[in-house]
Amino acid sequence: MNTQWQLFLIQEGAVIQEGTVLDFGKPAEECARVVQSNVIADLSHEGLICVTGADAAHFLQGQLTCDVQEITPETSRLGAWCTAKGRVRITFRLFQSEGEWCLALHAACVENTLQTLRKYVLRSKVTLRNASEERIHLGCSGPGIEEALRCVFPVLPAAPDQVTHAGSSTILRIRNVPVPCFELWGERDALSRVWETVQTDGSAVGAKAWSTLQVLAGVPVITPPLAEVFVPHMINLPELGAVHFRKGCYAGQEIVARTQYLGKSKRRLHLAWVAANEPPLVGETLWTPPTEEHPGQIVNAAPAPEGGFLVLAVMATADFTKGNVRLRDQNGPLLEPRTLPYPVVF
Repeated sequence: MNTQWQLFLIQEGAVIQEGTVLDFGKPAEECARVVQSNVIADLSHEGLICVTGADAAHFLQGQLTCDVQEITPETSRLGAWCTAKGRVRITFRLFQSEGEWCLALHAACVENTLQTLRKYVLRSKVTLRNASEERIHLGCSGPGIEEALRCVFPVLPAAPDQVTHAGSSTILRIRNVPVPCFELWGERDALSRVWETVQTDGSAVGAKAWSTLQVLAGVPVITPPLAEVFVPHMINLPELGAVHFRKGCYAGQEIVARTQYLGKSKRRLHLAWVAANEPPLVGETLWTPPTEEHPGQIVNAAPAPEGGFLVLAVMATADFTKGNVRLRDQNGPLLEPRTLPYPVVF
């Protein structure tokens, strides 16, 4: 996290742990506000890899599941980078900013991703770097967030996956669940003004509250504990527009295409609510009778506005439909099915 920005956040009341703004002193209230009022969040727990060079677009096209040719300065896409066996190493959002290709992903994945991707560069004219410290990253959402942001930026992206730019700032619109949501990348001075503007009739929230919006949107974030565990279909990446099936070859393409055209994945990503006292852990297993086999795993978890936790979990659709899946073991709390905000073909 940028040192000066960190000092600013501390002055604002941020509780920071290992580079992540957990909350601003009232986590329960923040979680309730995030679905009903204007909020702004520091997203320093997400990192940024910038890719430049004459061969950058061609290089990325041969590695990523999304179609790089669809990405313009005015568009972004969710995507994944897979192993040769089609297992997802990371999930990310790809966009262009100031002439560079930018992959926004969880900060814990940045260094390992850089080290491994560089092995595939070979003689290509491509440079990859960790740009996480170079720009401030904010999330903004709420029923009146567009009006607030227009006080700073005259033009905003009108629909999810669209992008606009203002000076050194890049504004991305992401899935509107349950309120309009934006992510901003830019310099400290410009985004400090955004921070002050949104707080005029809104409030700051931590990463815990912001994650509630991500889980409600049904967008999985793969972190190191689950790297190389799932194929894209298991975490609904095709439904999210993160996989292009006509772009040609990329890492893991044969396995991903075979799943799409020759079979179905019995395990998919589902949204549920659980009345747990402690947040479910990433990778934590689930239980369903009558066997003792683990039908799935927790991918992401976030505090629910009404209490308890919302989870994105990969499990057999048949088990999820029965509605008798429990966290950890047969004595664990029951997962209550919720509906994803997009259709999934089972």
